[in-house]
Amino acid sequence: MEGKRGLCLSDNELSQLVREGRIITDATDETLEKLVQPSSFEPRLGNSVYVLDTNTYGVFRPHPNETVEQTIANLPSQQSRKVTFNEGYELKVGFTYLFPLQEKVVLHHEEHIKSSPKSSIGRLFLHTRLFADFNPSVDEIDYSYKINEPVGLYALVQPLAFDVIVSPGLTLNQLRFFTGYPQLHDFDISRTFGQSPLIYGIGDEQKLISSNGFVRDGLQLNLDLLGEHTNSVVGFKAKKNPDPINMCKVNYYPLLDFFDPVRANDGKLIIRNGEHYLLASKQYLSIPHHLNAEVKSDSHIGLRGPLHFAGFVDNGFTGTLVFEVRSDETSPVELRDNMPLSRLHFFHSALPSQTYGKQIKSNYGGQVGPQPSKFFTFDGYEGF
Repeated sequence: MEGKRGLCLSDNELSQLVREGRIITDATDETLEKLVQPSSFEPRLGNSVYVLDTNTYGVFRPHPNETVEQTIANLPSQQSRKVTFNEGYELKVGFTYLFPLQEKVVLHHEEHIKSSPKSSIGRLFLHTRLFADFNPSVDEIDYSYKINEPVGLYALVQPLAFDVIVSPGLTLNQLRFFTGYPQLHDFDISRTFGQSPLIYGIGDEQKLISSNGFVRDGLQLNLDLLGEHTNSVVGFKAKKNPDPINMCKVNYYPLLDFFDPVRANDGKLIIRNGEHYLLASKQYLSIPHHLNAEVKSDSHIGLRGPLHFAGFVDNGFTGTLVFEVRSDETSPVELRDNMPLSRLHFFHSALPSQTYGKQIKSNYGGQVGPQPSKFFTFDGYEGF
């Protein structure tokens, strides 16, 4: 597969997969318009969930020769409990939940799928991963395990910072469908820079200034801890709140009830094990329409611990990137302004009919700084 040039499918091809029955769904046309994004598809939660005891038994792995339901049936009875819900269902920090998703997929030869939480979900530190029938991998589905037959999908969800309320039909993750090997090599990324800038610096009055990137195993991303364009706010630190966040309510929750602003401190920030931060990249991205990207979830160039819980960057996206950071270091770590934090990988994509932005009601286009999730309101806060 390494030698064959591939593509990430766009909205046109994804809609065709629905028509062909290779994305199996009973969604109405109106709902499908929301599920099909420029280069991804968003599967929906069903109305049941398995509550898993992972503290005692750990997280089970899907088996390559059986469905996830069969794997669950073979677990000790005290390891899982099935719950049916028709309205809101609360997920609590410290617990693990497995949701059967409403959609199924059918893969053909040399096709594979990758999953990532949606941006709004990652910014809640809602650790969401994809399980699939017959596939032992997490967050990936490969044709080699089950070809030309329906594969059931599941979302494994672990709230890390906040309790949340979910409902049937809600979408937590997004799927990218690939053929062949679509990832750009470093040479291709550098050549793309020669055709059009991929990143910019931000000057006075937020004027964009084209910038050369450091390319090695992808495009290096650096941390902004000065906050020159966000009124010195460089991040938001999650704080404990006993109230759950209902994920059907947008622009509803006062930001300061759930986060403390982090202000610039000579370009330095000390983070401790288990803390959760929203931070931002130094670079302002401009993704061409024929490419999309993915932030590496962890990287030795930054710190030990996840650097994002939502990594997909769509065709046409512009803005700084938000990192959802949790340190897994055993001692406090000092972060410094402009330090390398992660890398961005790029993928060839079929041209979508619509790109990321206001036309499809995207939430974070043109963002500058550590923009929180869409569920929060800035009312009463003048930080940005």
